[in-house]
Amino acid sequence: MTAKRYVLLIEDEKFQAVLFSKIIEDELSEFGYEVVTLDNGRDALKFFSGEKILKIDQNEVGLVLLDLAIHDISGLQILEKIEVKIPVAVLSANEDKKTREDALSMGATDYFVKGKNLEELNRLREFIIRVMK
Repeated sequence: MTAKRYVLLIEDEKFQAVLFSKIIEDELSEFGYEVVTLDNGRDALKFFSGEKILKIDQNEVGLVLLDLAIHDISGLQILEKIEVKIPVAVLSANEDKKTREDALSMGATDYFVKGKNLEELNRLREFIIRVMK
């Protein structure tokens, strides 16, 4: 069995990708976890269909952080295509209750509002630590 050492971050906004990567690395690097980033939905779909576009395979991913508002493909469309059993945390600037319910009903493990407040960021940090440790 391959160790699940990677967090896959699917985020097209560079600033957000750097921020989330930093949080994850600060919390989990001592345990040997790394962040791998995809910056578009097309590559995410390729990865989850089994194409070798990253240095890692799906079975090495312990957590997916998925932005819903990716410029080329909806995060919900990507969520539909994730067939392997990997915890998925959805990241969105949208606080809409229906969007949250849709994401959770499609298999997301949790839903986080980006930029909402420090409490939400801490909740995400705790979620990542809980899932990956």
